[in-house]
Amino acid sequence: MNRHFVPYLVILAAVALFLWRFVFLGQIPLDPTPLYDMRPWSTLAQATQIAHPDDPAKYYHNIDPVTQVFPLKEWFSKQAHQGNIPLWIPDIFSGSFFGINHHDAPWDWSAILFWLFPTPQAFAWTIFLQLLIAGSTMFFYCRTLSLSILSSLFGAFCFLFNGFLMHWISLIGFNAGLIWMPLIPAGIELAIREKSWKYSAITALGFGLQFLSGMAQFWFFNTFLLITYAAFRLIPVRNTGLSTAALVLIVPLLLGVGIGSVQIFTTASSVSQTLRGGDSQPRIYAGRNHLSPRRLPTLIVPDLYGSIQENVFSKLFLKASDSRATGFWGHLIWGEKGRVLNRTWGYIGIAGFVFMLGGMFISRGFFRYHSALTATVILFLSLLNLRLLHHLLVSLVPAFDSLDQTRCITLYTFSASILAANGMEHLGIYLSKLRKILPAATLLLLLAILLCWIFPHVVSVQDGVLSQSGTQTGFSKAFYQDAAQTIANSFGNSAAILYVPLLFLGVLSILFLSNRDPQMIKVAVIIVALSDLLYHGWNNPPLIFAEKTILDPPSTQVINFLKKDPDFFRVYELHLKRTAAVEPPEKYGDLEQWRTRWSRFFDPLSIELVARPNTLLHFGIQSAGGSMSLYPTRYSQLWSGRGIDILKAIEPHKPVDEWNQPWVGMQGVKYLLIPEEADTANWKPVFSAERIKVMKVDSFCSPIRIVNSYRVITNSKDLLAEIHSRQFDPGREVLLEKQPNIQPEEGNEPHPQIKMISRTANTMRIQVQTNQAGLLVISENYASGWQATIDHSSAEILRANYSFMALAVEKGNHEIAFEYGPPFYKPTLVLTAISLLIATLILFLAPRKVQKYTAAAVR
Repeated sequence: MNRHFVPYLVILAAVALFLWRFVFLGQIPLDPTPLYDMRPWSTLAQATQIAHPDDPAKYYHNIDPVTQVFPLKEWFSKQAHQGNIPLWIPDIFSGSFFGINHHDAPWDWSAILFWLFPTPQAFAWTIFLQLLIAGSTMFFYCRTLSLSILSSLFGAFCFLFNGFLMHWISLIGFNAGLIWMPLIPAGIELAIREKSWKYSAITALGFGLQFLSGMAQFWFFNTFLLITYAAFRLIPVRNTGLSTAALVLIVPLLLGVGIGSVQIFTTASSVSQTLRGGDSQPRIYAGRNHLSPRRLPTLIVPDLYGSIQENVFSKLFLKASDSRATGFWGHLIWGEKGRVLNRTWGYIGIAGFVFMLGGMFISRGFFRYHSALTATVILFLSLLNLRLLHHLLVSLVPAFDSLDQTRCITLYTFSASILAANGMEHLGIYLSKLRKILPAATLLLLLAILLCWIFPHVVSVQDGVLSQSGTQTGFSKAFYQDAAQTIANSFGNSAAILYVPLLFLGVLSILFLSNRDPQMIKVAVIIVALSDLLYHGWNNPPLIFAEKTILDPPSTQVINFLKKDPDFFRVYELHLKRTAAVEPPEKYGDLEQWRTRWSRFFDPLSIELVARPNTLLHFGIQSAGGSMSLYPTRYSQLWSGRGIDILKAIEPHKPVDEWNQPWVGMQGVKYLLIPEEADTANWKPVFSAERIKVMKVDSFCSPIRIVNSYRVITNSKDLLAEIHSRQFDPGREVLLEKQPNIQPEEGNEPHPQIKMISRTANTMRIQVQTNQAGLLVISENYASGWQATIDHSSAEILRANYSFMALAVEKGNHEIAFEYGPPFYKPTLVLTAISLLIATLILFLAPRKVQKYTAAAVR
C-alpha cells in the first residue's frame, strides 16, 4: 500500500470509531424521540420505549433532523426514483420552493446516495462521508503547508470534530458546505508553488461544490476566504501579473461560480420571494447573533457531560434576563438573554486550543493570515454586543440581519485548526521550555476539570433567579435537598469516571515521554486530543442512534382515515400550547429548563406537537403547513407565520371555531388535526383517535375549481382583510389584484368538469370542460417561476386570493398545463455540467510544473 494513503486511513478509522454504531450495528445517527413525542405516534405502545427519557430541552436541536430534514430527503428520494429533479414541492405549505433550501440540496453530491440507497442508509452514509471529506481535505491542506504528517493529522482531527460540525451533524445541509473549505486555500498554495492550472482546478472544485450544497449563508464565508487568502498570498509574490492572478483567483472564482451556477441562480431567483429576501423587513435585533466576552470560554471548555444542566458555563450564562444587560458594557458585564448560549460551536478541543495559541505566537508566512482571521472573527462577534453597530450594518446591508452571524465561527474553527497544527509542528523546538511549565500546566488542567465537575452545582444552588413576573425569588427546601443529592450523585457519573482519568493518564504519558522522542510526544498528544474530541462529539449534544425500522413511522387510525378520503385535499395541524412554568422548580435538574422557558426561538416544552409539519410527507398526505427555512412570503403573511413555518398552537379548553373559516377552506384544507383537549363547542369532529380530533372545515373548496365571480383589490392590507372576513365565499368568487383578460360569464354552472391528468413535483396537466367562461383557481402558491399554457398556447397566471394562482378560461374543452422552473434553470444546469467537466479535465490532464517557493513567496 502506498504510504501516502496511510494518514487518510487513520482519518477513516477515526470517523468509523465515532460512528461505530452505524458502521458495526447498522444504526442510523438520528434521534427518533421528537417524532414519537408528538401525536399520533406518542399514543403507540412502543413510543415509550423509543422516546428518549431524558430532558427534552437537552435534545432540542434534534427535532429538525427527524421531523423536517429526513422527510424531505425521503420525499426527494421518491422523486429521484421517478426520474424527477424536483424544483417545487406541492405537498407542504400549499406548494413551496424546493432546491433553494439547504435541507433539500438536489444538486449536492449526497443526492446520489439518496437515489442509490434507502433514505435511512443514505442519510447515515452522508454523515459518514461528510466527516471523512472534512478530515481528509484539512489533512491535505496542512500537507500543502509543509507540515509533518502528525501535525497535519492533529489539525485534521481538530477540524473534523470541531464543535460546529458536531452540533449540526444530523443537519446534513449545514455541514455540506464546510467540508470543502480546506480545498480553497490548498489549491491556491499549490497553484502559487507549482504554477500549474491543475491546482487552480482544486480551488474551483472546492469553491463550486460548496455552492451545490445549498447553504447560502456559507457561500459568503467561503467567498471571503477565497478572495482574502488569494490576495494575501499574491501580495508577497514577485512579478505578480495577470497570469498569476488568473491562476490563483480569477479562474478558480469564475470556474467555481460556473460549477455552482445552477444552485446560485435557482436560489437568487427565488429567495426574493421569501421572508429572507426582498419581500421582508429587517428583524429586530434580539441579542442572538454575537459572541459576548462572557461566552468566550466556550471556545476552549467543552460540556463535559453533554448536558446544559451540568455545565458550568451554561449555568453562568443561561440566566434569566438581567435588567442591567443593556448596551455594550451591560452585555459585557452582565451577559445577555439566555437562548443559544449553551452552544460550544468554536470548540476544537482543549489541546487544540492550547496549540492554537502557540501556533499564533510562532506564526509566519501563510499562518499570519490564519492568525488574523481567528482574531478577527472573535473580535467581530464580540463587537456585535454593540447594538448600534448591528443596526448600522443592517442599514447598510439589510440582508445582514437575515444571516445568523454567529455561523462565521466556522472560519474560526478552520483557521484555529490550522494554527493548532502549526503549534504542534513546533513542539520539538519549544519542548525544553515546555518541560519547565508542563507539570504546573498539568495540575492546572486537572484542577480546571475538577472545577467543571463540581463548580456548576455550587453556582447553580447559590445563584438567585428571576421569575417571569420579574421579581426576585428563592428556592424551596426540597430544591436544596435535591441539589445536594445531585452533587453527591455527580461523582458517580460513569462518563466522567471514564473521561477524567483518561485525560489524566494522557497528560502523565506526555510527562513520561518528555525526555524521549518528540514524535512520541506528538502521538500521545494526538491520542489525548482525539479522546477529548470524540467524547465531546458523542456527548455535546448527545449523539443518538436509532434502528432503521424506527425511522419508518407506522400508520395510525387518524392517518388511515385521511388516506381513505378520495378527494384531493390538504390538512392543517394545530398544536397544543402548554401553560408556562412560573414558580421556581422543586428539583435541581429542572433549573435550566425553568430559566430558559419561553426564551428560545422554539421551546420544546411550551408546545405539544400534533403531527408536526413535514411528518405527513411519509404518508403522501398534503399539508397547508410545513417546515423549511425558505417559503413564500405571501403565504407566511396570509397565516401570520414565522421565519421557517406557520406553526400555530391553541390553548386547552379554549374554543377553536375561529379556524373554521373561509380563508382556511379556500386553500383546499378539508381537515384540521387538533388536540383532544381543544374545546370544539358545536363544531363536531368527524373522527377522533390517538388523542386527536379530526375536524372538517365547513368552507372547504377543492384546490382546483372554476368560479364565475371576481373582485379586484390592489391594496394588500385590504385584500388580506377581505380574505379573513367570514363573508368571503371562496367557492363562488376569487379576489384578484388585476383585471383578467377574459370576462367570466355570470350564472351558476354547478359542475364544470375538471380532471387532473397528471401531476409531478414541477408540472400539472388538467383537463377542463366548461359551458361558461370563468376563472380556474389553483390553490397552490404563486411564484415567478410558474408558466401556464391553455391548449398549448401561453396563458397569463393571475395572482389570486393573495397567495395563489388563477387562469382566465374560455368556455369549451381545454387542456391546461402548468410547469415550474426558475429563470435560466436549464442554461445554468448545462453550465454546471460543463464547468464540472472542465475542472475535472484540468485536474487530471494539466501538466504539473514543480517550482519551489522563493523567499519572497514565503515571507
